Amino acid sequence: MSENQYAAFTNSVNKFIECFTNRKDKKMVLYGIGQYTAALLPQLSDFRIIGLMDGDESNIGKEIYGYKVLALEEAEKKADIIVINTSPFYWEMIFQRIEGSRIPVYFANGELAHRKRTVCAIDERCRLSPDTVKQKIDHAEVVSFDFYDTLVMRLVYGAGDILKVTEKRIAKEFGEKIPFVELRNKAAAELTGKEYNLDEIYHCMERYVGSRKSKRMKSLEVDTEMKLTTDRKDMAELYDYAVRKGKEVYILSDMYLPGTVIERIAAGCGISINKNYLWISCELGKSKKSGEMWKLFREKTAGRKTVHFGDSFTGDEEQPRKEGIDTVHIPNAAELLASSALAQITPCINSLHSSLVMGILSDELFNSPFIYGNAEEALEIASCRIFGKSVFGDMAFTYLLKILSEVKKQNIENLVFLARDGCLLKQSFELLCRKTGMDISGSYLYVSRKAILSAASDRKEAYFKLVKSDYNGSFETYLEDRFDISIDTNDTHGHQKCSMPNDFQKISEWLRPYEEEINCRLENYRQNYRKYLKNFEWEKKSAIVDICYTGSIQYWLSRITGTEITGFYFVADLSEDNLFNKVNPMISCFQEETDFKAAKSCIWKNHKLIESFYTAPYGMIKSVDEDGNCETYPLGNNQKHFMEREQINAGINEFIDEYVEICKKTGLDVWSIESDSGFTDRLFGAFWDGNIVYGEKIKKCFWHEDGFINSAKEYSLF
Repeated sequence: MSENQYAAFTNSVNKFIECFTNRKDKKMVLYGIGQYTAALLPQLSDFRIIGLMDGDESNIGKEIYGYKVLALEEAEKKADIIVINTSPFYWEMIFQRIEGSRIPVYFANGELAHRKRTVCAIDERCRLSPDTVKQKIDHAEVVSFDFYDTLVMRLVYGAGDILKVTEKRIAKEFGEKIPFVELRNKAAAELTGKEYNLDEIYHCMERYVGSRKSKRMKSLEVDTEMKLTTDRKDMAELYDYAVRKGKEVYILSDMYLPGTVIERIAAGCGISINKNYLWISCELGKSKKSGEMWKLFREKTAGRKTVHFGDSFTGDEEQPRKEGIDTVHIPNAAELLASSALAQITPCINSLHSSLVMGILSDELFNSPFIYGNAEEALEIASCRIFGKSVFGDMAFTYLLKILSEVKKQNIENLVFLARDGCLLKQSFELLCRKTGMDISGSYLYVSRKAILSAASDRKEAYFKLVKSDYNGSFETYLEDRFDISIDTNDTHGHQKCSMPNDFQKISEWLRPYEEEINCRLENYRQNYRKYLKNFEWEKKSAIVDICYTGSIQYWLSRITGTEITGFYFVADLSEDNLFNKVNPMISCFQEETDFKAAKSCIWKNHKLIESFYTAPYGMIKSVDEDGNCETYPLGNNQKHFMEREQINAGINEFIDEYVEICKKTGLDVWSIESDSGFTDRLFGAFWDGNIVYGEKIKKCFWHEDGFINSAKEYSLF
């Protein structure tokens, strides 16, 4: 652990009372519903506490510890001040969430809340090389390691989220909602001031839930800890290295879990522990942070050169150095994240979904404490697989889960993925269906704006849309791109500029000599494409899967087939200005309810990257022949780099697989953890707003192309 919280609870209570005694008359809201608040509230009988706040919006309106959890707007109306009452590590992160508050916000130490951190600057304490650790091991006789966040890490962002997962498991097993996290925090708060253990916590829990339930809850908490803990691979290897070198190797931990559980967790992570060299604060009655464990350890190792590795400044550095023990700071995943451009996302990690996502990404990006050893001032993502998993993984998963949920809810029978965006999306969707046991299949439709408008061109509206839609190039290329017609060698307009829709009147005149050929070509397109569309079961309740934005293809499919078709989109134009959304339902995943044009969406701001990635190994579709085979334009740069896209998509699928497996092994399913599309949207934006270095292989495969606007024009998105 990063610190011994249990001694900290008592200190925080005393400090809070000392700092806020002169504000007893103020109506006060406490931000935080964890053990700090559970320990504090019984001591504040003469304070005017009117409510609590929490980052998880699902808690708003609930009553916890006898107080209502308020939204910021309600707190501003009812209270005089807000006090952030959590571990100091989270103070600034929480303040960023409510920085615009109309009433004063304080930290629990009495300071007016403020920002301190500089985002994107690598903390010098995070610059560490494995050679430094090896050299320290080589020159020592006795070596000790902290356990949590040094040798192992949890697959959730905050340690308290282990309890949230446990609460969901309890609700599923007992068939009733029990406020487990609240009761568990209250039980631990009763033991403040001593190095308590898990048995003592659950002995207190018996008063709330009874002996039988308490026993089962303890078992579920331990099981969740075991299943959501993984090794920090580089540190586990260095631990093994110390053992192989014949050093006397200890594990020292400030922890309420007993040694037997720590041994099982370590074994599950592939780390073999000698129980005679495992020191746990709750078993010794002495902690690292207080310094008492280090006094005992110094006696044990007297006269021998000793080095300790850990992440807590007080417990793993300051206190052992007082006893003459050499130490090396091992940055934990949260520290490494805070030194990256992704630090900006931390105030948004409020839900269990966001915690699990950041647990998966932290294991991928920040598992090793050595990632900044030779870095300049940025996090580096070089591998296509890691890029897909980290940047696109949660976005694709959240979108496809939304589709899966809506398909079930609306009884959609005919799900159609549109070319070319749907090529890779369909693969990921089928994986998600297999992983979740859903028997839902989707078909794949060859389509493009040109193909669908050509198929609908017997309608004047579609014909004029085909002719007038944006285009920049020569008249010769315009004829080829829009109608697959070669210009007459005697036509003097061939190389003249064509800019649609501005030049519509002029181009209409230039098209007159080609009218018969255009009509013949369009008639052929219509017949072939409508024949092709009959292969799809439009008479059933149907939906299409697209990326963004106006729903024009959805609209024209609906007009041609004569059926209502639902559309799924990452983001969509849901405004009154967009006539298409008045005809068919359009369901968007990543925009706020009142943000009709997705102007605030990070995904919309970066949609060109998404559209560039989601393509197929062939060029834009020109047409479909009478046998249902498609003719395409030449390959663009996106298609030439399709192998890299498959590697990126493998990373996306790895994310989906890991998320679903985490749910499965804890006895849950993906539906029991509510998606957090707002977080997902901001996370995607964070990868493009900050100073992150992407490998050349990644940068070379993202191009903007639009054959409908100009088939010859492409430009790199990096």
